Amino acid sequence: MLQVHRYATGQKLPRVRFFQGLAATDVEAMFLEVLDALVRTEPRPHPDVGKSFPGVATYIPAPTDSLGRLIEDEKDGYDLNLITYREISQTKSRTVSNYWLLALLPENSIIMNSRDAQRLGLKDGSLVRVISATNLEGSWDLKNGKKIPMIGRVKVIQGIKPGVVAFSLGHGHWAYGASDVVVDGKRIAGDGRRGKGIHANAALRIDPHIKNTCLSDLTGGSAVFYDTKVKLLSV
Repeated sequence: MLQVHRYATGQKLPRVRFFQGLAATDVEAMFLEVLDALVRTEPRPHPDVGKSFPGVATYIPAPTDSLGRLIEDEKDGYDLNLITYREISQTKSRTVSNYWLLALLPENSIIMNSRDAQRLGLKDGSLVRVISATNLEGSWDLKNGKKIPMIGRVKVIQGIKPGVVAFSLGHGHWAYGASDVVVDGKRIAGDGRRGKGIHANAALRIDPHIKNTCLSDLTGGSAVFYDTKVKLLSV
């Protein structure tokens, strides 16, 4: 049984049941009925400007802020698109505590295409700082007087599109046992192995209208992780 909901309006579509031996023409008719109802989905209003979202699949230029204004940081020299990915041995932030897995990949890298590396005068192992239009320092501000620089080592490959740089998730901790902590007056030493590598999510482009959060998908509400433009500065 398949039940499709009109998420945009809260209304339900007719319930469609599939039975063994049902004629193909009947199945086709059912799907056409569902498709027709989806096309007639009523759009919801934008929470900031009141303008309705499209009710059907529509191309919307990106990235934009919460008012729909196009963000064009590449005009200011931020010409590399920052994305993330996961290595099979480090799939979550907490997997760094598994030392068998950590031994397979003690430190992550900032991967980039050889064309970009040559243009920027970088090579395997070069140390770079990641900066964006809303994080000119290229650091994590922990709001306790401490800042963690977003510095990582370059890895040059052919298997990434020119104009794109990426770092894998799971490395670059400053907490989770990576630094010393004091509990009940007793200092517990951190393990430097957990702090190796880079985590550069603090470079994500801040929405100029909301001001305290990164760009977001206005329809689904999730963070926009792959539309931040950055620069890499040699350290």
